[in-house]
Amino acid sequence: VFVVYTDGVTEALDQRREQFGEARVEDAIRSCGGGGPAALKAGLAARLEAFAGREPQADDITFVIAQRTAMGGTV
Repeated sequence: VFVVYTDGVTEALDQRREQFGEARVEDAIRSCGGGGPAALKAGLAARLEAFAGREPQADDITFVIAQRTAMGGTV
C-alpha cells in the first residue's frame, strides 16, 4: 500500500489544539493497512474524525492510497 497525504492530515487539531501528528497516521497505516486501500481509507478517516470531532480545520485534509496489483508477464 502506498499512502501520500497533505500536511492538513498531520496538522488536524482537536479541541485542545493538539495536532493529529505523524505517529497517529503511522498507527492507522499499521492497524488498517493490511485490509487494503478501502479499509485504510475508512480507518484513517474514522480516526481523524474521532480525533478532531467538530473542531474547525484551517487546512485541507487530503490523502491518496494506492495498492499495486500483480502484473501478468514480465516488465
